[in-house]
Amino acid sequence: MFCSRIFWGTMIPVACTYTVFGKSPDAAGDQCAYVNPFIGTEGDHGHFHPGAYRPFGMVKLGPDTYPSSLIGDGSLAHSGYNYADEYVRGFSHLRIETSGGGARYDRAWFLSVFPSIGDEEIEPEAKKTRFEKADEAASPGYYTVKLANGIRVELTVTQHAGFHKYTWPASATAHVIVDPGSRHMVRDSDMAILGDSAFAGFLQTKGRQYFYGEFSRPWESS
Repeated sequence: MFCSRIFWGTMIPVACTYTVFGKSPDAAGDQCAYVNPFIGTEGDHGHFHPGAYRPFGMVKLGPDTYPSSLIGDGSLAHSGYNYADEYVRGFSHLRIETSGGGARYDRAWFLSVFPSIGDEEIEPEAKKTRFEKADEAASPGYYTVKLANGIRVELTVTQHAGFHKYTWPASATAHVIVDPGSRHMVRDSDMAILGDSAFAGFLQTKGRQYFYGEFSRPWESS
């Protein structure tokens, strides 16, 4: 049995985002400045992902790119991410990475979050947004990208929880779609709305995984 706690929101304070990794990577003696999380994310479809996670942590947050991680279209991303891809279809909270992870035609990504603008899109083949490599960056425990629609995404983690921060352009109609994940791996799932800003549920894969999520502001509809 596996249990993870999830916290995300549209306005997570910057202090929560950056206290995880401490001082600036430019500070003298900080070995994190030498780490490049993008190594191994391209070639043979990408074996690693540049997302946010900690050694022996319970969660692995990261982008799921298109077409490499979508069934029936393009190569197969072993980690759900391929540096060569130009689209992202969500930001998953849990994942199996590296060679052999997940089902052959749809690598394992669980509890995916997709921020969007305008009309909601729930069809997997259509739920994607373009991004530019110049707008993507990562360091140990932190990942960020600015999507073509103007949404800024930031991901970070503690040992037992993950934080998603999504910043929409001014006056944009904001939506967040929560997907249980890989249809080849998730055998059953359920989610309950708790009040006007939280939810909880489970995923059934090879075992049962429980989750809890909380937004930093109440939603208008769900």
